[in-house]
Formats: sequence, C-alpha cells, structure tokens
Amino acid sequence: MRPWRVLLAALLVLLCVPAGAYAHGDASSHYLESGSLYPGFSVARPSDARELKLMGLLEATQKAGYPMKVSLLGDESDVSDRPDMLRKPQRYADTIATALRTSNVPLVGPVVVVSPYGIGIAGPDVARGDAKRLLDGITVPAGAKGDQLADAAMTTIRQVAEANGHTLPANVPAVKVPVLKPAPAPGKSYDLSGLTPFAVFIAIFGSAVVYVQIRTRMARRHSLRGA
Repeated sequence: MRPWRVLLAALLVLLCVPAGAYAHGDASSHYLESGSLYPGFSVARPSDARELKLMGLLEATQKAGYPMKVSLLGDESDVSDRPDMLRKPQRYADTIATALRTSNVPLVGPVVVVSPYGIGIAGPDVARGDAKRLLDGITVPAGAKGDQLADAAMTTIRQVAEANGHTLPANVPAVKVPVLKPAPAPGKSYDLSGLTPFAVFIAIFGSAVVYVQIRTRMARRHSLRGA
C-alpha cells in the first residue's frame, strides 16, 4: 500500500497546492490556505484510520465555530525548503500563521504544528509567551511517528479548544470516505470495472510524474540563483 499512498500524496499535492506553492516551496503553509490539515507526505505519515480520525476532530472544531489548522511533520522531507523547522515547531507555527495572514486567509482558531521535536501553536487566542500554558502537559514521544504525531495533535486540539471556551464532544466520529457506485446504464452494457485499477494508476502516476518534474525545475532554479 505504501507506493500507492506515495503516488496518491503526489496527486493530492498537485491538485490542492496553489501554483504559488511551487514558487515559494513552503507546501505546509500553502496547503493550509484552503484546508485544515497538512498530513505530511513522508514515510512517517499517519495511518489512514488515524488520519481520518484527526480530520473528523478538525471538522468538529469547525462545527463548534472554532476551526483550527494542523500541520504534521514526520521528517525533514515535509519541510524540504526549511529543514531546520522540523526541530523548531513553535517557530514554524508562527511562520505559518504569518504566511496565512499575509495571504488573507481568515484565522478563527490557531495553527498547530506537531513534529517529533515538540508542538508549536500560533494565531488567534495565542498571546506572546502563551503557547507554553496552552500546551501544558502535552508531550510528543521521542522519535514519534505518524500515528503518535496525530495523537498528540488531537490531544492539543481538544485542550486548546476547551481552554478557549469550545469544548468538543467526547466521541467524534472519523471522516468517512465516500464510496461511489456507478449507475447502471440502460439496456445492454459491458462490465469495465476490471479496468478501473489501471485507469486510477494512469491518473495517479501521470500526476506524480508532473509533480516530480515541477520539483526538479524548482531545484534547478534554486541552483541557478545560488550560482
């Protein structure tokens, strides 16, 4: 499944990240311009089940009128243009919040960054020096991987929301992935369902190739600028 998830991740990045992301390189900030979760695309990404559970909790914050945004950093590949930020989650949270404001993205709740080196929080309801109080008692295990990062994010979401007067339901269902069933065609029809995996592969692989080409061009531009 991992190769398929990598290809799917490339497709999601290609579809969801605005064109400006390729110029700036900070995928996390641009991803959160239109979404609430940057799950990271490293080998340390959360399992599907845990990721859907985290997305469900983020949906709950939106329904509670306190939408929050989360960025999970598994390793340096998730912040390839600024790898030092992996070890500085608080500074990175400040950077993302600033970038979103600059892009005129409205922030109602704060931005949370979780990496194996700790948790950062910035944005609305987070005064200077207040992050430590809001994150009191929450820790990230040394060498944490995807599911542990997602668990820390969920604990943070609940604690921060409650601290700011938005208590979330005790049991929040995970996001359900819709299953599309093709409508039967009238009259005689041919079963082409066996070709579906090939069509999906071609679409995802093609998008992945385009994504890699774009990243290669970016790297060349950076090299030329530095020369």
